[in-house]
Amino acid sequence: MEKEKYTEYVLLSFTTLAGVGFFIRSLLTGEDIPQGWALLIGSVWGALLGVREILKRKGGEG
Repeated sequence: MEKEKYTEYVLLSFTTLAGVGFFIRSLLTGEDIPQGWALLIGSVWGALLGVREILKRKGGEG
């Protein structure tokens, strides 16, 4: 398996685990998912996808 794919799968696993954890916490306590954490998780995942796409396009042009 490629290193990029491995990194993507690990990040996706952590993101999914955090999302499920926050969802369960929300169900048990009645609290909302903390906005800061949701923003952080989404930002990290979006940054990974964006950087990968930029590198892929740059490599295709050269």
